[in-house]
Amino acid sequence: MTKFLPLLLGCACALLLSACTSAQIYDSLQDNSRDACYKGSEPERAGCLKRSSESYEQYKKQRDAGNGEAKK
Repeated sequence: MTKFLPLLLGCACALLLSACTSAQIYDSLQDNSRDACYKGSEPERAGCLKRSSESYEQYKKQRDAGNGEAKK
């Protein structure tokens, strides 16, 4: 039984990770980015926070627009 435990844990982790949507992953990365902004100096913080405040929908529109231009 104990030799199957790592396999069972690996499968459980895979299921949990696959349950995350792209938007959830993006939001989590943005949260981490905003946290990092507060560790920087004041002059850099405003620009950093602006860059990390883009919503997933805005990001997706820009990404899709960029993919459309790349295909032309």
